[in-house]
Amino acid sequence: MESSRWVWLVLLVCVLAWLPASARAQGADPLGEPGLGEIQIDVLQLGLGGQLRPGSWAGVQVRLNDLGLEQRNVVLRVRATDPDGDQPLYDNVITTNPGVPQAFWVYLWVPYDILRVEELTVRAHEAIDGGAGSMMRAGRILGSVTERITRSNIGPEDSVIGVVNEDRLGLDWYSSTVSSVNWPPTAHDLVRVSTGLRVSLLPDRWQGLAVLDALVWGRGADRTDPGLLTPEQATAIERWVERGGHLIVVLPSQGLEWTGQASNRLRRLLPAMEVPRAHDGVDLASYRALFTHDLTARMPSSAVVHELVPLPDAGPGEATPIINSPEGWCIAMRRSVGSGAVTVIGIDLMTTDFRAGRMPTPERFWHRILGRRGEVLTPDQLNPAQGTSQFTTAIQRREARLFDDDLDAAIAKSGRAAAGLLFGVILFIAYWVIAGPAGYLALGKRKQKHLAWVVFVATTGIFTLVAWTGAAVLRPKQVSGTHVTYFEQVHGQDTQRARSWVSVLVPRYGDAEIKVGDGGAGDLVAPWSGPGINVGPAQTFPDNRGYQVSARDPYAITVPARQTVKQVQVDWAGSDRWSMIRPMAREIGGSSDIVLARDEQRSRWYPDGMLVHELPGELEDVRVIVVREPEDIAGQDLRNRPPASLLSVSLTGRWAPGQPLDLAIHKDQFEPGAAFLDVVGDGRSRTSGVTGGTDLTKRLTAVRFFSQLEPALLSSQTDNQKYVARRVASHGWDLGRWFTQPCVIVLGHLVTPEGDASAEASPVPLQVDGRDVPMHGRTVITWVYPLAGDPPEWRAPSADSAEDGG
Repeated sequence: MESSRWVWLVLLVCVLAWLPASARAQGADPLGEPGLGEIQIDVLQLGLGGQLRPGSWAGVQVRLNDLGLEQRNVVLRVRATDPDGDQPLYDNVITTNPGVPQAFWVYLWVPYDILRVEELTVRAHEAIDGGAGSMMRAGRILGSVTERITRSNIGPEDSVIGVVNEDRLGLDWYSSTVSSVNWPPTAHDLVRVSTGLRVSLLPDRWQGLAVLDALVWGRGADRTDPGLLTPEQATAIERWVERGGHLIVVLPSQGLEWTGQASNRLRRLLPAMEVPRAHDGVDLASYRALFTHDLTARMPSSAVVHELVPLPDAGPGEATPIINSPEGWCIAMRRSVGSGAVTVIGIDLMTTDFRAGRMPTPERFWHRILGRRGEVLTPDQLNPAQGTSQFTTAIQRREARLFDDDLDAAIAKSGRAAAGLLFGVILFIAYWVIAGPAGYLALGKRKQKHLAWVVFVATTGIFTLVAWTGAAVLRPKQVSGTHVTYFEQVHGQDTQRARSWVSVLVPRYGDAEIKVGDGGAGDLVAPWSGPGINVGPAQTFPDNRGYQVSARDPYAITVPARQTVKQVQVDWAGSDRWSMIRPMAREIGGSSDIVLARDEQRSRWYPDGMLVHELPGELEDVRVIVVREPEDIAGQDLRNRPPASLLSVSLTGRWAPGQPLDLAIHKDQFEPGAAFLDVVGDGRSRTSGVTGGTDLTKRLTAVRFFSQLEPALLSSQTDNQKYVARRVASHGWDLGRWFTQPCVIVLGHLVTPEGDASAEASPVPLQVDGRDVPMHGRTVITWVYPLAGDPPEWRAPSADSAEDGG
């Protein structure tokens, strides 16, 4: 007996000794503290330049130092949480080089409730072969680092501009505001500037740049030569531009790294222009109105001005002049690339005089390049000590109006669930009445109460059969999707792009692969939820589990399926998905060009041309906007004016496929000015729920012109001029840049009802388990027709404008 006790004791000790080893073998963290282990990890960037915006894609750049003895494959992993409580595991498989520090990126879609999590952990796992066609699986943990997430200077409503340079180039004024609010004095979004970037800090996938509205590139002291870009970095920038990004190149006074260097992989994106003609010793005193409102600022007296000359064979949109100098030289030229653009500036903005004079200022210069609107107040102007406390009060009292925060409600698939719930309630009430008091009373009248149990059992069986039959009839049999989508194409460009928010119904249990596109063009799909949803225990499923997502090329995700919906955000770009709007000739052999004509009798301009489309449905709520000529360069700021003169018309009725649209017929209906942009008051109120802005159509249209919406007038007593518009999901889809060059913009809505759902009803090629998803919902169509360039005129400042500028 005693010996058996010793045997059991020995066995117990062996088991206790075996358990920790077993736990380590199954993937428990063997590290005493984060950052220590076989691989050392340091976080270099949490978001590009530290800008990690909730609701957007972002990259986390880490530096690895493998303390092992030989190369090995490693899985870098960032774990997040989706609305169902499952964990998308963003994995990047890399190869280490022992003893040599290496930098790598891991990309993820940042949830809106990221601040609730408070920290983000990057782990390095041993890579295990997952078999043919599968991703590498993560084994034991080799290293870990945790970065704390705090309420930084960026919110989901903010815009971001990156600067490859240490200098902010006057862009930081866009982020000036007063305490306790996160909006600018008059405009609607703060612009955060991610400065100090250099080539080694740029991502190798375009989703790492997705947070940016623009990337300004100037020569800096710390490795900013574009010739240092790797092929992956250059491809990332090119795809970002094609998908709506704006690359702005500031040519240095000396050097040809942009225009004369064969190793520059971005050279093919530049405007179709000759090697810039350098004019030395130019006195920029006559350029003052373009760069500053300060009459005392010292202007460079011997600057180098690069004249940008288009090639003789440059095609439409390949070399559009944006700004000319007083001498008539083109000093800002643009090329359309897909849905984006590359703008080259021929004056070095990093010279000593520019920095000393805090130039260029946003309202004089950057509004004309970026396509923004609104009075920009400097920190000095917002300082209460300067007697501007009235500004502070007016800014703080602006009322927020929301424009795209309820997309999850717009794609919710609640109709069938409501029908099932109603059926269940009615069935339960009927069962309770018949099997209970009604049945008992009926048996009593017939003097057959002794059959109560028989009737009860029979009633239960009948209602069970009815319940199973009803559930089988109401239960969906096939995969389907409900979507809200932005879809865009620029005339003359092959690239079409779309962003879609989709609620995908998968009527089975197990796993489901949701895939977009062909997987080779940088398309993205990510689990998504709106900003009002915070993941909590009561909202999640009890069988939560993780699923792998390729951090580099997340064009497909395999998610847990529980006979319910999965909400995803999809970013797609390709060609000829839909037959888009196009110009057509009035007669055979005639010109199909759209031109600006003038009605001399009425003394007004109008667009003249014919349009047609072959989209898979009728367009409704169609609006045509004409950007005609930029505002003159004079001694006054643009302030609250748009950068150009505008014409617009809202068409009545619907525009059917194949039906020609003659713009000249509507010439008397085009209204001059920007009254159509005064819709800020139509947004959803944060305090009182929904106001007059219940129309989703109007709000989705307004988001496309977000940077041009009517700014607040701080001196006005009218409440509707003090609203502040807010967007959180549609960054990267603002058309403001097109307001700096002549063009025609056509915008409309294509709505597919549920009864007409099909795979062709969405411009996004979405598949579940290899099969196209039948879709219904709303697509916001935008087509842009660039017109010939027309740079602003230089006008001598009047006495009033000079006083205003000073």
